[in-house]
Amino acid sequence: MKDSDRRRLLKYLLAGSAAYPATSSAFWFFNDDKAIKPIHRWSGSIKINGSPLQPTSMIKPGDTIETGEDSEIVFTQGKDAYLLRSNTGIILNNNDIVDILRLLSGAVLSVFGSGKKQIKTPTATIGIRGTGMYLEATERETYLCTCYGKTEITSNDDPSVTENISTQHHEEPRFIRNTAQGAIIKKAPVRNHSDAELIMLESTVGRKPPFLDNASGDDIDWGY
Repeated sequence: MKDSDRRRLLKYLLAGSAAYPATSSAFWFFNDDKAIKPIHRWSGSIKINGSPLQPTSMIKPGDTIETGEDSEIVFTQGKDAYLLRSNTGIILNNNDIVDILRLLSGAVLSVFGSGKKQIKTPTATIGIRGTGMYLEATERETYLCTCYGKTEITSNDDPSVTENISTQHHEEPRFIRNTAQGAIIKKAPVRNHSDAELIMLESTVGRKPPFLDNASGDDIDWGY
């Protein structure tokens, strides 16, 4: 789908019209065979449990997913959807809690359905509930944007350092730093992710972001 067509589809969702069903071939990120798969699109070098991704590959709880240089993957697990950027590694636990164990130079944008879940990075443990969020992590620092919803942030180095975040539209990004830098949670700018990506991710699980309900086209970061 061309950028102009993609923009029209996103504006259609923004206008509050009935969304396409999740299996519609109108969504540009589905494979040509139109099958319902948890892997919706990918590019570059992707490994699942150490083996290169194949057209018939599936992702299931317990798997380790890694992206290489100039690579990206979009996939779903139940009511949750993920976009992994280059040089990113995550492990999906069997109890549907996501432990992000290898984000030394990587990043993940995620949207979650109802229910409590937990994400871990080298410097932070983040409890989530019905949330859209963007994460970047190194050994020294985690960047977290709670795009909408609620998160409970705890420093791994000092569990007494905590913060509860509640947002509607990217209001409260944070850095979570390790003990060598003071084990602090600090305000941060919005960076490196867009509303268009959140709209795309939510659509893979048959939803739309809550910020669309009261937004106009000028309020949305289309990412172009």
